[in-house]
Amino acid sequence: MQELTTYLEDYLASIDNLPSELQQKLSEIKEKDIELNDVRKQLIQEESAHKKIYKIKKRMNNMAEMEKEANEKVQNTFNKAKSIADDKIFLAERLKEVIDLHIKRLENDLSRIITNTNQNQKKKESLTKLEQTQTHSPATKKRKATSNARNPVKRNRLLSRKNAPSETKAIKENTSITDNAATIAGTTAVAGTHDNDEQLYCFCQQVSYGEMIACDGENCKHEWFHYECVGLNEPPKGVWYCPDCMEEQKRKKEKEKEKEKEKEKEKEKDKDKDKEKEKMKEKDKDKEKVKDSKDKEKTKDSKDKDIKKEIKKEIKREKESKTKDKESTTKVKEPRLKESYYEIISIL
Repeated sequence: MQELTTYLEDYLASIDNLPSELQQKLSEIKEKDIELNDVRKQLIQEESAHKKIYKIKKRMNNMAEMEKEANEKVQNTFNKAKSIADDKIFLAERLKEVIDLHIKRLENDLSRIITNTNQNQKKKESLTKLEQTQTHSPATKKRKATSNARNPVKRNRLLSRKNAPSETKAIKENTSITDNAATIAGTTAVAGTHDNDEQLYCFCQQVSYGEMIACDGENCKHEWFHYECVGLNEPPKGVWYCPDCMEEQKRKKEKEKEKEKEKEKEKEKDKDKDKEKEKMKEKDKDKEKVKDSKDKEKTKDSKDKDIKKEIKKEIKREKESKTKDKESTTKVKEPRLKESYYEIISIL
């Protein structure tokens, strides 16, 4: 009973900072909600502006660049909203992990306490039977067995323990054969508690003892750390990361920043390529215009030449027709003169 009371006190002390930690996570999620709502409003405004641009585009020809900028703006706002939503999910998952971690530790510790209590009860019963078979100092033996069976294992925080090897040694040296049975039972209770958590923690790679703190890193190698090994005197407020996990997070952030920079560079390159393509298109358009103008000039020149040829042909035709007319008139006059001449001669 005393062990259970001690454990309960230690467990309550270990979750003193849990409400503030949960409140901090929930506050961060609320801030992300507000930020996401603002981005949504901005996205709606940009979509409305984009629709207006599309309507204007129907009445104007040169709106490709404006439409492209509007599309990029909407896409950037959408990416920002997605990033905020991802942050919300990450915070909610971290909040769930913290709660699950405390629940899991509570379940494990309660299971271990129940097991130890049952074992101690069985050992008490066996000691009682053993004492009844002995013929000397039954009262003394009973006291020592009870004392050893009730000797609690001190815990200052989850997964922390204090062993009592010196106490066990003293009992072994100062008791008789009957007392040795009680000592064995007491030693087993303490050793059994210790064997249940032989896992090594912290940078020092020792078993749990004293006050310890859990790292909130997802892939932390050591998970739990002794206060003195990480330079703590009291429980920290909010999320706590060990030095290794902090370095890992810094590296991740730097990598993310580098990736963002690379993405920005790629975007700039794409923009430059698009600008070059636009320039090439403009040049091609200019070339087409020059070519069209030259073709028009050629067609015009050819038409002018054809007109001149036609004019020359007409002039030539007119000349030929005039010459023919003259010849025909002269031919008509000559026979008439001859006739008149012969008439005159006949008269004479």
